[in-house]
Amino acid sequence: MHFSPLTVEELEPLDKIVKQMIGMSTKRIIVMAGDSIRGIITVHDLSLALFRHTAKSDIVGHKSNLCAEDIMTPDPKTAAPKDDVAEAAKTMLDMNIGGIPVASPNLEGLLDRNDLLKGFEVAL
Repeated sequence: MHFSPLTVEELEPLDKIVKQMIGMSTKRIIVMAGDSIRGIITVHDLSLALFRHTAKSDIVGHKSNLCAEDIMTPDPKTAAPKDDVAEAAKTMLDMNIGGIPVASPNLEGLLDRNDLLKGFEVAL
């Protein structure tokens, strides 16, 4: 599990989100409102936003009016720290997602597919 996942506030501008994700080489970023998880932004969400808003000319050059709340997948499924890892893996497979925030209720980390594969490897 990643114990310090990348987070942004709901009104964080798109250009700053992209810079943070590139700078940290991450595929997902958690959107917060104070201590509450509001959403998650993945590379896939960024792609969809680009396709949707290019036609509207919202994204031209370096400036965009889009912010985190415009792009995020709202109310992501979360796991609790003491949840069974197999249940978290099943949720990720069923929902076809690559990562799930871990919260109790405050954000404690992010579990992703790589974490699950590393655990599987250790178990072998």
